[in-house]
Amino acid sequence: MGGGGGGSVVFLDINECASPTRVSCGKLADCQNVEGSYYCTCSPGYALASGARTFKNEGENTCQDVDECQQSPRVCKSHGICSNTLGSYTCLCPPGFVLKPEDPKLCTDVDECSSGQHRCHMSTVCANTVGSYTCHCRPGWKPKPGVPNNQNITVCEEMPFANWTLPPGINSQTLSRFFAKVQDLGKDFKPDSAKDTIQDPQLALITKVGLALSLVCLLLCILTFLLVRPIQGSRTTIHLHLCICLFVGSAIFLAGIENEGGEVGLRCRLVAGLLHYCFLAAFCWMSLEGLELYFLVVRVFQGQGLRTRWLCLIGYGVPLLIVAVSAASYSQGYGRTTFCWLALSRGFLWSFLGPVIFIVLCNAVIFVTTVWKLAQKFSEINPDMEKLKKTRVLTVTAIAQLFVLGCTWVFGLFLFDPQNWILSYIFTILNCLQGLFLYLLHCLLNRKVREEYQKWACLIAGNKYSEFASSMSNTSHNQTTRALRPSESGM
Repeated sequence: MGGGGGGSVVFLDINECASPTRVSCGKLADCQNVEGSYYCTCSPGYALASGARTFKNEGENTCQDVDECQQSPRVCKSHGICSNTLGSYTCLCPPGFVLKPEDPKLCTDVDECSSGQHRCHMSTVCANTVGSYTCHCRPGWKPKPGVPNNQNITVCEEMPFANWTLPPGINSQTLSRFFAKVQDLGKDFKPDSAKDTIQDPQLALITKVGLALSLVCLLLCILTFLLVRPIQGSRTTIHLHLCICLFVGSAIFLAGIENEGGEVGLRCRLVAGLLHYCFLAAFCWMSLEGLELYFLVVRVFQGQGLRTRWLCLIGYGVPLLIVAVSAASYSQGYGRTTFCWLALSRGFLWSFLGPVIFIVLCNAVIFVTTVWKLAQKFSEINPDMEKLKKTRVLTVTAIAQLFVLGCTWVFGLFLFDPQNWILSYIFTILNCLQGLFLYLLHCLLNRKVREEYQKWACLIAGNKYSEFASSMSNTSHNQTTRALRPSESGM
């Protein structure tokens, strides 16, 4: 700024990097304006071949890509692998590592054992290492001969008794007594440190045969509830949907419970989620029967109970909500390396056991209240015996159903002790034969259903008899006609 004759002159900086006097720095370069001048710099990730930092015009532009992967110190931390790109770079992780979300330059180890990404056989134990994992045999087991074994794929077999070496001070008689006690505990050990158990082939056979029989009986129940008109009502609707849930759940269990690949994939998680939903839905429908008894007895035979749409909303909506919350909170809890069910980690199994125990306890309270109310009504001076007897039958069948569906799971709560292998068989047999118990309880022991079965049997037998009689009549008529034809022709 200058002054003279009482006036002043203001000098303004010209921005050479902006129009209309914009200076071209060339490709891969940016113009930087300063007061009274300007300069050009290479874009981030590029540098001049001469090593200089600035230049004046496009003719001096020698910008070229900078290989950040050759710089020191390394731009990718820890086990990261640098991959150079034009003007930038990318950090990649080797197998067994993953980029840390909050630091894209740092690779961290993946715990394949806890995440279920390992391929260890069910006879081995997974041990995580930096960048990988190993599969080693359980105590008392050894690698199976004839099977290729390496760091990640190992198949083990139980070590024969003769291969055990005796520790000092222990004779063979003591060791024999010790192993006799161990074998008496059962084949399927479940110590606190073990995450998976070894399958008992006898239990597996009982499960498959029992579930197949249960599926047939559940299908008969469904057809009975749909076709027998004299028993139609809200309780039959509840029994129908209860059997549908058990049928679908048992079919999924029988077809997809085993996870032979050793990896918890999408199929296994989907199977575990569907089983979680179907069995929870079955217990919700069982609780609705207790609610129907409450409306029938506790409210002194007033009201018609819940409408069908409310029954369906509760019976299918509540388990859907529980499964959705469980999956959102811990989606890794669905599926195990050996079979597709809820994981034991983080107590995820209680997302099923918790609601089941709550429903069983609520139904037990309702049934105790129902029996108490029935006893009061039977003691009245002029009781309605017909209605009371009907209610008593409904209560008895509901209590029996509670025992069949609910109390059998109580045995499952005591399976953490390896000495309770007898309870394992009881639990498996009772749960696999639930369909048979329901068919006996709601169909074969129901007088109206038996009468309808008799009508169907008579109808089928009557049709067969009519067809047989008609066939015999036609045969006799044809024989008579053939016998008369010669005489007719001779007349």
